[in-house]
Amino acid sequence: MPDPAGGARTRAAFFDVDHTLLNAREAFTCRGFAGWDRRTTSRHAHRWFRRRYEQGGLFDERVLSALRRHAESGALIVLVSSAVPAWLEPVAEHVGAHMALCSRPEVRGGRYTGALGLALTGRRKAEAVRRTAVTRRLPTQACHAYGSRMEDLPVLRTVGNPVVVGDRDPALSRIALELGWPVWDDAPSAVARAAPLSGLSGRETQVLRLLSQGRSNAGISSQLCLSPKTVEAHVRTVYQKLGLEQHPDEHRRVMAVLTYLGARSGGVPQDPPHPSPSTTDDLGGHRHDDEHISGIGCG
Repeated sequence: MPDPAGGARTRAAFFDVDHTLLNAREAFTCRGFAGWDRRTTSRHAHRWFRRRYEQGGLFDERVLSALRRHAESGALIVLVSSAVPAWLEPVAEHVGAHMALCSRPEVRGGRYTGALGLALTGRRKAEAVRRTAVTRRLPTQACHAYGSRMEDLPVLRTVGNPVVVGDRDPALSRIALELGWPVWDDAPSAVARAAPLSGLSGRETQVLRLLSQGRSNAGISSQLCLSPKTVEAHVRTVYQKLGLEQHPDEHRRVMAVLTYLGARSGGVPQDPPHPSPSTTDDLGGHRHDDEHISGIGCG
């Protein structure tokens, strides 16, 4: 997919899809669309995504929020999946990913056979991550990776900032503890505390973070190189999204900060450094390439 920043990026964030970015593995197999052409498969995948997204709970909001903050900070956003292109397309479009490393379906006569030409699993995922870092001239020690299962371990070992999402895999949690990696608790209370912040944009999260540091609107304006009126608009939007109405017995600025700090204590990662005006980029636009983007739950 088009990357406006191109070679200007200095780091990347790699996100496993099933059980990490998404809350579960969707029950699709490559055999399920054997005989279909690419356009039909893509159309079906987009219909599935719209229907499943409307039901709610498709994304792990903690991971989605982290992805958006990495994007705001100027990182290359890369999805890593054992799936094939058509099924991953709507997910990548929704989160604004720049790349997806994935399996490759077998195609004959312009139609999928239901088999894989190349399965991207385990160590192959790690090799693809390393190859991406080398090609983009990104130091792996500056990169982040998010995973939730033992099969994600090779990718997590590849980067300097691995994050284990959830504690459902005891073996991975044990290794993470030994290596000093962060592990996000799956306790419902932690997820619930994180939920209020999931609706905020990256810029709104930055404004709220600076509010929690005691900054005035003028201080935030100077820090983020925004006009005072823009900062005031962001603060009003934060209040609205957090459901903070004006009340004579409550101070909305204080309540917003308490909400932010409560979510941070629930296992949500700290924000990456905020972007300067020269590193912020437009994440719009996507290129669909079977060799670089894959689908959900295949392989």
